[in-house]
Amino acid sequence: AIEISFKEPVVGDTIASWNQIHVEGTIVAKGDMTGYKISILKQSDNSILFEKTYDIKAPEYNFHDHWMNNLYDTTSVIVKVDAFSSNEANNLSKTINVVCLP
Repeated sequence: AIEISFKEPVVGDTIASWNQIHVEGTIVAKGDMTGYKISILKQSDNSILFEKTYDIKAPEYNFHDHWMNNLYDTTSVIVKVDAFSSNEANNLSKTINVVCLP
């Protein structure tokens, strides 16, 4: 019932040091959505580098956030979008993996 589409980043993108990861796309549902969350995580241990939750009721969202790559080692990173529905069984997550360079 929910679809998440990424415009940015693209799978396998490489983000240079002190450049931003652009997290952009759309979330569409046929039912009631109650919000969404954008997370950027280190793949090695799932530690949170960035996280922001939006509590908005709407049938469609355009999401757009930025996070500055300030890492000191080459790091595989997971960009994750979670969409929340009024019926928790319909919640959906979508991820894209990128690499951040020091």
